[in-house]
Amino acid sequence: MFLIPIKLAWKCTQALAQARCSWRETVDLSRAIVAIG
Repeated sequence: MFLIPIKLAWKCTQALAQARCSWRETVDLSRAIVAIG
């Protein structure tokens, strides 16, 4: 019974971490494009 919420919370934290990483990558890419441009 307790494992399901833990698994859901883990999936949520993993998704948030991935989203944060991809967001940072997007920011870095846009900065690089601006610097090159």
